[in-house]
Amino acid sequence: MGKLKRILTSILIIGSILSLVNAGLAFENEPEGFRSSNWGGPPEENMILVDSTKDGQSFYRVPKEKMSIGDAKFYMITYSFFGQPQKFMGVILAFRGEENYDLLKTICEGKFGEPTKKRLSELEWQGQITTIVLNYDLVDEDGALALVGTSIFSEYLEAKQKKQIEKAEEDW
Repeated sequence: MGKLKRILTSILIIGSILSLVNAGLAFENEPEGFRSSNWGGPPEENMILVDSTKDGQSFYRVPKEKMSIGDAKFYMITYSFFGQPQKFMGVILAFRGEENYDLLKTICEGKFGEPTKKRLSELEWQGQITTIVLNYDLVDEDGALALVGTSIFSEYLEAKQKKQIEKAEEDW
């Protein structure tokens, strides 16, 4: 779970930046969730809880899930939920190898068009419904494709900030 938490931290940083960005961004074929789960929906019956955090996130996996998109292969797919009741916030698809990164880059650009942002070994599609980040670490030779529901993620960030403000109130 250490690598997963590192990936989530990256997404949180991107999400913090996203909350400051113009909400008018969009891209082609913007998804409203991943596979059979829509943003904001509850965990599905076949999902198994694997971890949770103090800030209200819960992480699930689906047994016997298809671990690929096209020819790109994943070693882990983790669904993130937030709040009570739990709402589907995002999914992280972890992969190894530059070949998978190249395949996913081709697949994502074919489906979603040109990224709204490009950085070294990282592509990002920011939309009103979904934000997608594809990144690859050349040193560790692993990466992740992350899809996040924009409005649910904003709710999560706001709740997290509110908790920090409330917690700090005791210290004044």
